[in-house]
Amino acid sequence: LFQPGLQSQVPALTVAMATRVSKLRSRLHRLFSKVGVPDPGASAKYLLAHCIGQRTLTREHSRLELTAQQLSKLTGLCNRRLQREPLQYILGEWYFRDVSLVMRAPVFIPRPETEKLVDLAKQCWSAVGASSSHPHSLSRPRLFSEVCTGSGAVSVCLLRDLPQAHCLAIELLPEACHLTWENCHRNGVSNRLHLINASLATPGLLGRAPPLSLIVANPPYVPELDMRQLQPEETFESPVALRGGGIGGLGVIVQLMDFADARLATGGRLHRLFSKVGVPDPGASAKYLLAHCIGQRTLTREHSRLELTAQQLSKLTGLCNRRLQREPLQYILGEWDFRDVSLVMRAPVFIPRPETEKLVDLAKQCWWLAFEMDSSHGQLLRDRFQNRGSLRLDRIESDFADLRRYANVMQHQPFKPSTPVRTGAKQRVLKRTNTYSPSEFVARIRAAENAAT
Repeated sequence: LFQPGLQSQVPALTVAMATRVSKLRSRLHRLFSKVGVPDPGASAKYLLAHCIGQRTLTREHSRLELTAQQLSKLTGLCNRRLQREPLQYILGEWYFRDVSLVMRAPVFIPRPETEKLVDLAKQCWSAVGASSSHPHSLSRPRLFSEVCTGSGAVSVCLLRDLPQAHCLAIELLPEACHLTWENCHRNGVSNRLHLINASLATPGLLGRAPPLSLIVANPPYVPELDMRQLQPEETFESPVALRGGGIGGLGVIVQLMDFADARLATGGRLHRLFSKVGVPDPGASAKYLLAHCIGQRTLTREHSRLELTAQQLSKLTGLCNRRLQREPLQYILGEWDFRDVSLVMRAPVFIPRPETEKLVDLAKQCWWLAFEMDSSHGQLLRDRFQNRGSLRLDRIESDFADLRRYANVMQHQPFKPSTPVRTGAKQRVLKRTNTYSPSEFVARIRAAENAAT
């Protein structure tokens, strides 16, 4: 179908007779592989789908025959891909998560791993929501900022998934600003977007804007020396979106850290501080320390309007320093709620873990089975577990289910068997016409088990 040109030149495409999608796809795959195009199968699939007006190819499309006009269009698209132009620029749009984005050179193309940034941002948004002590969190919509916005992929996804949020997008490249606005308008979230064409180094950036609940960014970080070793596809993107500047490419990242310290609300600053040093569950640490300083058990939206006094801020500083040294939150607060019980906590006493709550539930079941029943039931329980050595949590629940099936001990009512009772590998059907007391029924079960043994 296609004949590559001289090896020293970019291969040219000439249309021959074959026009079926399935054959075109396989031959394009071989052509792209031969000249070193990354992921040649995806390039062949999406270019063919674009020519027939589809988002992707399915088995139903494989039998289609391309028209002369479609073949001419495909030739031009393939020549661009053979020159290593990114597939996203050729198609003019790309899907990020389940959001359709317009894509144009030289705006930075969102990578697949950037989707994790959206998930992380949503988790942080929820975690710092109750930790913010600034009054804007109630009196006006909560505000987050995306720095180095690019195509606006992250902003669009967050604004779509967080309907109460507003975004303050900061982008240096004018082409990226236009594309961000277009993508937000395309997905119906432009009414909550505030776009600024500036760099983080701009004096007085944001002026008297309210504090931010969250800052999300995928900043440029490529060192100057590595800019000479970019992949051919990356050379189509603006150097502004790639070059980090400064020592080791960290110039923009350093500016971002200073910007975060100045603009994040109190809860957001604490969350970022704890995250930076690796404190587990930084959102919970920020929330409970702030609540402790204002004399509350936890934070609610009503507490977000409060302003901390100088004494409370001094106390918060001391508590945060202890947490930064990785002292457990329970020891710092001096108390902790276990289930619905308030416990005093002091070092070095062992701190009850959340999974210990399951032990309480199992112990309560043991109490019912071993003591609230008559002696025969208690003996049955002991007989069933005497050879175990200990009660294993992963097996005890199934054993309790067996006991409840043998005798209706939880309600302590007479039991009338209606189904066969399983005894190891055998089954014995007890008399269905009689009603037994729990003691009598357990005795019969034990006799059946002994017989099976």
